[in-house]
Amino acid sequence: RDLGHKQSAKALVQLAGKVASAIRNADSADPFAKVRDMISDMITKLEDAAGADAAKKAFCDKELGITKEQKEDKTDEVAELHTKEEKAENRAEEIKEEIARLEQELSKLLKSQAVLDKLRAQEKEIFEASKAKDEKSLEGIQTAIKVLKDYFSKHASGEDASEGAASSSIISLLEDIESKMNAHLSDLISDEETAVAEYNKITKENSVDKATKDQDLNYDEKMTKQLGKSIAELMSDEAMTEEELDAVLKYRAKIKQECIAKPET
Repeated sequence: RDLGHKQSAKALVQLAGKVASAIRNADSADPFAKVRDMISDMITKLEDAAGADAAKKAFCDKELGITKEQKEDKTDEVAELHTKEEKAENRAEEIKEEIARLEQELSKLLKSQAVLDKLRAQEKEIFEASKAKDEKSLEGIQTAIKVLKDYFSKHASGEDASEGAASSSIISLLEDIESKMNAHLSDLISDEETAVAEYNKITKENSVDKATKDQDLNYDEKMTKQLGKSIAELMSDEAMTEEELDAVLKYRAKIKQECIAKPET
């Protein structure tokens, strides 16, 4: 009994009490026969209890080990999913800003091309009017020169020296005007050709720039949709993994409560 108290073993204390009682009340020739039976029963019970304790300890060790590993895995998985989600959201924000920039640049490009088209149309209209006017004037000068030359050639025999000099002077003056008008018309056409070439060059550059920006914009819009889908999937996966982690934590807490002995009060 003293040993039972020292070892804090209730079974031993109870056994000691029963043995002492059995000895005092023994009425047979062998007072220890009942004691031996009691001890044998107690040993059997203790062995069964020890086996049950060992099985429970093995179960607890196994479950605590598994849940510890699951807790770490799920915690890491939640953190990884959250990091991926943040990266996807940051990239989506960057693409959103890039789309806004591309749309603004495309708007400016279209307005610039519209102004260029309007200016080219005005320049072409002015050129065609000026060219038609100059060609008509040149045609008039050339006709006048021809008429005068024909006239003076027919009446050259009856002219005196002063009249001949005057007719030559008039024709020379008209021919000088014709030359200057030809030069002016040539410059007018050359300027128009240069303006057309410059317009075509800028228009082509704008067209290439617009095609590139349109392609980038289409790609960014496609990426925005893909990222939106990915973010939604990541959020769903994270929520589901957090639920799994919560279930693991609750089960682990339950196992701890069942398996970790509390000090007796």
